[in-house]
Amino acid sequence: MLRTIYSSLVVGLCTFFWAVVSLFFCLFPHLRVKAINFCAHHWASWILAANGVKVRTVGTENIRPRTTYMVVGNHRSYLDIYVVFAARVLDCRMVAKKELTRIPIFGSILKRSDSIIVDRGNREQAVNAMKTAGARLRQLGLSIVTFAEGTRATPDVILNPLKKGGFILAGQLGIPVLPFTIHDTGKLQPKGALAIHPGTVTIVFGKPIPMDNYEKPSDVRPVVRRVQEEIESTFLALRAEAERRDQREQAL
Repeated sequence: MLRTIYSSLVVGLCTFFWAVVSLFFCLFPHLRVKAINFCAHHWASWILAANGVKVRTVGTENIRPRTTYMVVGNHRSYLDIYVVFAARVLDCRMVAKKELTRIPIFGSILKRSDSIIVDRGNREQAVNAMKTAGARLRQLGLSIVTFAEGTRATPDVILNPLKKGGFILAGQLGIPVLPFTIHDTGKLQPKGALAIHPGTVTIVFGKPIPMDNYEKPSDVRPVVRRVQEEIESTFLALRAEAERRDQREQAL
C-alpha cells in the first residue's frame, strides 16, 4: 500500500513538474522540439530513479544519430514508456491513445509535443493522424515509437500479434523499422498495478530493417513476421538470463 502511494506521488509530481516546464517552452517555437526532448528524457529518468529502477541498454550501436525510425517493441507495463525515454538513445514521440489527452496538464503537453494521437475507436481518424503526424516527425528528425501489440501483454503471453499500422506507415514514409525488446518491466510494475518496485530493466535495440521497397500494405507482412520473431526470441533469451542470475543469487 505504501509503495503504491509513493509511486503514484512520484509519477504525479514528476509529470506535473515536467509538463509545466514543457508548456513554458512551447511558448518559444524555436526551442520547443529540443526542450520537449530534454523534458521527456528527464521526466522518465526521474520517475525511474526515484523508484529505484535502473535501465540497462543494449544495441545502441544499431542506432544512427539524427535518423528517423519506426521504433516497434513489446509492451508489458506502463514502465515501458519511461524506459524508452530514459534510455536516452532516441529523440522520439509516442503513438498515444486519445484518452490520455484528457489528463490535466499532461494531456495539454501531449497535444503540443507532436505525439501521434489516435482514436482507437475510429480507424479512419487513426490512419490519417498517423500519416499527417508521421510526416511531420520525419521532417523534425524525430523517431516514432509504437507498441504494436496494441495493449499490454499478460504474464502468460510472450508477445501478442503485432498490428501492421506502424509498419505500413514506415513503408509510406520510407523510414526503417527499429525493433526493440524490453524485459522485466512486467515484474517491477505488473499490468493493473500502480506500485513500482526497484530493480533493473533491460532494453535491447535490434538492427534497423529498411522499408525502401515498400509499394503496398501487403509488403509489410515479412517485416512484421521478422520483428515478431526477433522480439519473442530476444525476450526469451533475456528471461533465461534473468532466471540463471536469480539461481546464482539464491545459491550464494
